[in-house]
Amino acid sequence: MSATVHTKPLSIPGRTLPSDDPAQSEIDDSLISIFSKSLRLGSPAKSSATSLKKLFSRLRYSGLPLDDLVIGWVNSSEVCQRRSGKSAWSLRLQEDFVQTPLPEFLENRPVGEELPYHRVRFIANAAGTRLWDSAGCRSPGTSSPGSFGASGGLSEHETTTELPAVVWSMVLRFCDTATVCAAGAVCTELRRAAQNPQLWADLHRAAFGMEPDAQHIKSTGRTDASRQFRQLQQRVVQSERKAQPWLHNRPAITHFKTDQEEHVPRAA
Repeated sequence: MSATVHTKPLSIPGRTLPSDDPAQSEIDDSLISIFSKSLRLGSPAKSSATSLKKLFSRLRYSGLPLDDLVIGWVNSSEVCQRRSGKSAWSLRLQEDFVQTPLPEFLENRPVGEELPYHRVRFIANAAGTRLWDSAGCRSPGTSSPGSFGASGGLSEHETTTELPAVVWSMVLRFCDTATVCAAGAVCTELRRAAQNPQLWADLHRAAFGMEPDAQHIKSTGRTDASRQFRQLQQRVVQSERKAQPWLHNRPAITHFKTDQEEHVPRAA
């Protein structure tokens, strides 16, 4: 499969700025809805290929313009000269990390063969925001047969290490449900922060105006309490998704006060 390298720098996950074009805003909302339905919060790395297969199917038949979406993936190509160092594991095959527009990625494949979902490392939009990030994302030329997916978790984006986990938890407290879900799909550190029961209790309060039942905010172990916590997450996600038409023009948070002041966001 041939690949066109897209050199636009990509940012850490986050919310893109609202578009001044109502039509583009509607497209962005539709894409967010598709991603929310197809990709689950905190899904394990081994299910990434299955989730992407469902996601690409939804995107392909959505009728939305997909030219601005970029796929970062690992492409194999035959070479005459092997590399040196730890990447010199094959005489003929060379793996490179490339970025390809989504339409080209979907179309350029051999007849009868499935898309290489297991090689996809991220999906980004035109603004450079990563909409999805998978396990084993590494820089070009640093891979070996055992390195891809060896961690068993989500990718460790380099930017997250600049802030302590407690700070990410504070940041997510000021995000809506869609942003929390998107952040939780990026890396192991953000997934832990996004699975904070108190965070989801706050999201439940914002969505329904009332506290969740106490048994719904326990997430430890494979118990009934854990299942109830997942049900709480699903209830909040479904509620916000249905309310999107009314939430589109809600005020944005523009201020976060210091420790000497009350930590109360101010609407624009």
